[in-house]
Amino acid sequence: MKKKDKKISDFRWCIDNDFQVYVKPFDNYAGCNKFVVVVRKGGISSEGLDVLYKDGKTYKSKEIVGEKIYKNTKEASEAVVRLHSELRERYG
Repeated sequence: MKKKDKKISDFRWCIDNDFQVYVKPFDNYAGCNKFVVVVRKGGISSEGLDVLYKDGKTYKSKEIVGEKIYKNTKEASEAVVRLHSELRERYG
């Protein structure tokens, strides 16, 4: 992991440290218009896949689905911004 540098944004830090954070529809109930926030460690190098074989190398990632369910994408997107900062604090 790269050292904490105040000059770069939390979003850029997540990309540089291979964290992919995004909003995903909550699929547990059909017809439910709810959303969850997902963190994928290794998601940048694996191009968002669980496993990627590229140039003779194997890239793996792990998807962690958040427990909180949001009513709309606006609320979920705001949570993504907060999560970028929390990831940087925890792992930076």
